[in-house]
Amino acid sequence: MLDTLRRISQALNNASDLNDGLSAAVRGVKERLAVDACSVYLVDDSSTSLVLVATDGFDPRTIGSQFERGEGLVGLVV
Repeated sequence: MLDTLRRISQALNNASDLNDGLSAAVRGVKERLAVDACSVYLVDDSSTSLVLVATDGFDPRTIGSQFERGEGLVGLVV
């Protein structure tokens, strides 16, 4: 597990921008957990929406999609 965290951390440090870093993080987590998909959502404080900012395993065209708190599985978890 520590080796995985170290590799993800190195990928984040080497990323040219936030999007590249988040993409590296979701790839690393997906690989380590051996799951079909991994995504990162950020909370937009100005609208309280959840914004999909990185994904591996889902259609990349969904990046930028927004959900409200309480909407869908992600919204319920938050």
